[in-house]
Amino acid sequence: MFRITADTYEFENGTITESLTLHEAYSGGRKVQMGVITQALNMVDSFMFEILPNNDGYKKLKKTATWIKVFDINANRDIFHGRVITIDNRMRGDGMFVERVVCESRLGVLNDSIWRTRTNDSTVQSFLTSLLDRHNAEVVNNPMAVLQLGNINVAQNFAGQLLFDIGIKTFDAIFESLIGVYGGEIWLNGDTINYIVDPVKKSNVEIRLAKNLKTLTLRSETGGFFTRLVVEGGVVSTSPDGLTTRLSLRDGNFHPTDYVENADDVKEFGVITEYVTFDEFTEISQLPQLLESAKNYLESMSKKQVQYIVDALDLSRIGLETESFELGTYYPVINNVMGIDDDLRVVKKQIDIITPSKSKLTMGDMFMTSTQHQDLLRNFGQRIRDLRGGIGSLTRREVHIDV
Repeated sequence: MFRITADTYEFENGTITESLTLHEAYSGGRKVQMGVITQALNMVDSFMFEILPNNDGYKKLKKTATWIKVFDINANRDIFHGRVITIDNRMRGDGMFVERVVCESRLGVLNDSIWRTRTNDSTVQSFLTSLLDRHNAEVVNNPMAVLQLGNINVAQNFAGQLLFDIGIKTFDAIFESLIGVYGGEIWLNGDTINYIVDPVKKSNVEIRLAKNLKTLTLRSETGGFFTRLVVEGGVVSTSPDGLTTRLSLRDGNFHPTDYVENADDVKEFGVITEYVTFDEFTEISQLPQLLESAKNYLESMSKKQVQYIVDALDLSRIGLETESFELGTYYPVINNVMGIDDDLRVVKKQIDIITPSKSKLTMGDMFMTSTQHQDLLRNFGQRIRDLRGGIGSLTRREVHIDV
């Protein structure tokens, strides 16, 4: 059960000009028509909901000035706090007028400021302090946008380079210069930003077939998949008419071809060619480094990011479990049909405000090669065939395998 409230602020003096209740937990109280919270690691959370004209908040909410809070009564804590970013008024097919509201969590305020100068900070602590000081100076008239720096335990030996172009958003500066290079996660607790490694929180609550697991989908993402990589180094000569020649793996009979390939992937998927240049290599003596760089690039780009999309019942809502599913926590996921018995981490979570027993979880963020992925799918299929052959029929359940 949830309670949803809305506070509209006056930025000049930081005071609340109007407070409203949009949704109440008890029967017969104010209600939103639909509401979904989406949480994900290292992302700005979102909350989308719809209200009818008889709701107290209809046409009273204001973009960026109205802050929405969702309180989970079962857990006795807020699960979302953020501001309104879009409001759409529409008429549904049944003739009913509704207002659809989209909100972003407080972390999104880091997109309200830009970085105007370059920096040469020597530690993550000083770098983040510089960013937040600049951010807070720009948004000083909005008390909800002012943030503090909390715990840091990632990449203390900061490279201290001149970073990013002037004008980049503070949010992008943090993610491109820190998380994209050193990893780690940004967690916002109230108005405090923490930059930490995976805290490795494990739960004993099982997600199991025939208990609370409804559906499970294997999702893989490859980007631009290829099996052969044609590679060249930097420019070594330019003709009078402007044509350039680059360092090639075949120069000096160093390598029999101008490409590298993954033999297993070629056998499985055929030849799919891509091209890349490494401008830093221009000398014959650098051909070993060029070849090594090409192999590393091919290996990294041939790996799939694999996640499990889990539709599970949150049994804590009806008193059958002691805790609900939480973002960032590891849970034992067991599906004997698909051969899964592992602790998987929730990296994304969708919460249905109207039907809270339903949770859609994205778990995993594992990486495997394309051939490993194909073997996984074959094993799934073989297990299902073996079970069907052994017992004649299976209890009817959904098993999704997305490629």
